[in-house]
Amino acid sequence: MSILLTLIFIQQSYAQDVFSQPIPVPNDALEVLETKQFPPSVNRQIKIQLQGISTDWTSIYGIVEGQNIEDQAFGRTMAYNEQLLMQASGAGEYDEVIDVIQAVSADLQTKNKYISYVREAGYSTAKMFEVAVEVRTKNAENLDEVNGYYVSFSPLAYTDSKPMFRFNIPTSPSTGHLPPGNYIMNVEIDGEIVQKQSVSIGASLGLLDSITCIVKQ
Repeated sequence: MSILLTLIFIQQSYAQDVFSQPIPVPNDALEVLETKQFPPSVNRQIKIQLQGISTDWTSIYGIVEGQNIEDQAFGRTMAYNEQLLMQASGAGEYDEVIDVIQAVSADLQTKNKYISYVREAGYSTAKMFEVAVEVRTKNAENLDEVNGYYVSFSPLAYTDSKPMFRFNIPTSPSTGHLPPGNYIMNVEIDGEIVQKQSVSIGASLGLLDSITCIVKQ
């Protein structure tokens, strides 16, 4: 059965007022990716992940649709996922396509689980689309907290040199809000990135994610 069937119904009811940047529907990209044949060792797993992308995207859209929300940050991450899928649908290198599918699949899983949890727990609608985040930066030698480091976050497979999100106060803890999802966190001082790490925001199913970053001074 085509993976498109779970998404096709929402094309007719696309709610333009849901987001200031509405969630896109990646049917065209999924249609192309579904027809691609991958190496036998990964083909079945990739097809499963494509189905998961369709299922999670539909679930997220179903929760958002009809609600009077304007959340540009969450909308940007979903738009970027759609952009990645479009790029992958036109790519010729299997490794590039596989990396994108895996990144989008993991991000949507985190988003869908968190949004579904917050909704079922009865929290406000706004809580579904953002997670409070604090980042504590500690000295590797003595684990004392240190100030002066900026932290920024970008989706997996992100290629723009400018991060998608940045906390602009270089204190420990550095605090802000992020849409649920998977990111690469950069820690920098004096314009130099000194640490990178993968983080999954919202995966703990709490309204606050606390991250510790160890830096060498």
